[in-house]
Amino acid sequence: MQVATKANVRTANAAKESGMNKALSVAFSGGSVMGMSVVGLGLLGVGTLYIVIGDPQIITGFGLGASSICLICTCWWWYLH
Repeated sequence: MQVATKANVRTANAAKESGMNKALSVAFSGGSVMGMSVVGLGLLGVGTLYIVIGDPQIITGFGLGASSICLICTCWWWYLH
């Protein structure tokens, strides 16, 4: 969360100081860092579970759980707004 917050602050500052083109560049690089972090942590989780349990079906369950949580959070967000 700290990285995302700092990226948002840098994006707002770049928009204020240098305009939208610079802000888009800063936002894109900040978003790519967070995206790669999420993917890396997901792969670490799947790899650890596979090493500990040893069943390839665990990968399917891990992906299904993540998709379900994303769907529920998205629906809840739309309900609140």
